[in-house]
Amino acid sequence: MSTIPTTAVAIEPLSISDRLSLVWRIPLLVIRCAANFASFCLSNGEIARLDWRQKLAHAYLRASRVTLTRKQQAQQRKLLTGPRIQGYCHRYNLEHRAVSVNNDTLYKKRDIPTPVLHFVKNPTTQPDGPTIFYLHGGGYHNPIKEQGHIPLALQFAAACKAKQVVFLEYSLSPEQQYPCQLIQAVAGLRYLLEQEAVQAENIVLVGDSAGGHLTASLLTHIVHPSPYAPPIDLRGRQLKAVLLVSPWMAMSEEQIKVLPRAPNDFLTRESIVRFSNMFKPGLNEVWSNRCDMHDAVAVWKKLFPTSHEHAICRKAMLAVGTSEVLLDSCVSFALECMGCETIYVNGQSDLRLVKEADFVLAIAPGEAHVQPGMDCALGYHDGKMMKAISTFLEAC
Repeated sequence: MSTIPTTAVAIEPLSISDRLSLVWRIPLLVIRCAANFASFCLSNGEIARLDWRQKLAHAYLRASRVTLTRKQQAQQRKLLTGPRIQGYCHRYNLEHRAVSVNNDTLYKKRDIPTPVLHFVKNPTTQPDGPTIFYLHGGGYHNPIKEQGHIPLALQFAAACKAKQVVFLEYSLSPEQQYPCQLIQAVAGLRYLLEQEAVQAENIVLVGDSAGGHLTASLLTHIVHPSPYAPPIDLRGRQLKAVLLVSPWMAMSEEQIKVLPRAPNDFLTRESIVRFSNMFKPGLNEVWSNRCDMHDAVAVWKKLFPTSHEHAICRKAMLAVGTSEVLLDSCVSFALECMGCETIYVNGQSDLRLVKEADFVLAIAPGEAHVQPGMDCALGYHDGKMMKAISTFLEAC
């Protein structure tokens, strides 16, 4: 089934000088990548204990950030999320169905592009398994990464024996800004509940990075409907699970300013500022920002009350690495808003604790922003964060 793009993105083509610049930057990229890799291997810190493939991914992404120009990096936006998912499924012979979530009244009122849901099944699909609703990261600016996000979501599906993974193809910034993506996420979840007849207790809601923020925004809308989209009625039921992987929860200038310098993370405070300026979140709105508003506190207490007995989901996990620039904001969010139990994931005994906990903050020593996505891109599935997430999902 064909899809329609959720938004057109403006990509300035590379000029001849840009292309010539790229030619001489490639050897520099290789040199910097090698230097970074050697530095990680010789380090006395937690990053030295990572697998060599994890170090290589760290080294390459850091080298790319400082070597390639902004225009050269922007070329990755040429192919949007839909074609990437379609191409991946065709390449690996996966069953794929795309559905445009039509709601002309809602979209025309705010000039919102129609979102697309991508239903993907793999050979390990279980007919009676849950549905993973996946919201990908990328700073709200970049499309899904076909060798990172897609295999990562399929790994999650295998862990919880999911029936299917449903990817939301949402619009990107700066072409479309807040609250566009929230409206599209609400439409997507309502479609699963109402048109696909998926029960809330069979939904695992997953988001990484900006997708983690979008997941939190969607949860907030469920218990405290925004003025931007229709309410979502779970009919008194709980979601099966919520998983946030390195969620981007620092939105305001003040929140970003206090983020620590993280020399071993490829994501930087400067990048976060740039993404925020393009996304333009509603900083005084509970659906967009963890602001210090009285109703914000009340909303999160509704989502994850102290006893967790009446939480919006049966189980929840926030996973983050110690090398992340977002570490402190993630830890604060997990402890203060979700009431999670903290587990540092070092070995099998820690994984047993993860399996037993219903609301858990899993901290992976040495790992960086959305480390499992980088791991999947290199075919590595034994990282600490990945193992913690898989253990959590297996117990769902």
